[in-house]
Amino acid sequence: MYSKCGFFGLAKSLFDSCPKLDPVSWLANLAKEVFEMIPDKDIVSWGTIIDGYVRVERLREALMMYRLMVSTGLGPSEVTMIDLISACGRAMAIVEGQQLHCVVVKTSFDCYDFVQATVIHLYSACGRI
Repeated sequence: MYSKCGFFGLAKSLFDSCPKLDPVSWLANLAKEVFEMIPDKDIVSWGTIIDGYVRVERLREALMMYRLMVSTGLGPSEVTMIDLISACGRAMAIVEGQQLHCVVVKTSFDCYDFVQATVIHLYSACGRI
C-alpha cells in the first residue's frame, strides 16, 4: 500500500522493522489468510487448519482454532481430536490434553481404538501412567 502510493522509503522502513519470519511461520500465516477467505467453513477446512498448526508444532494456535470452530457450532471429528491430543502429548500439555479427553468421552469418540491409544499416549508422555 505504501509503495503503491509512492512512499517507497516508508514502505522499506516498515518492511525492515517487521520481525523476520522463518519459512514455516510464513507458510502458517499464509495458510491462515487463505483459511479466513473461506466463506462457509466446514469440519474439513477447520480440521485442515488445525492439523497444519499441529504439524508445525504451534499447539497454542491449533487449540485456538479448535475453540473457534466449536464456538461456530461445529463439533470436532475424531481425527481432529486425535490430532490435538497427540500434539498435547508431544508438548506435555497435560491440562489441555485432559480437557480434550473429557470432550472425547462426551462425544463418545472413546469407542475408537485409535482415540483410546492416543489418550493413553498423552498420559504416558506426561508421566501420568
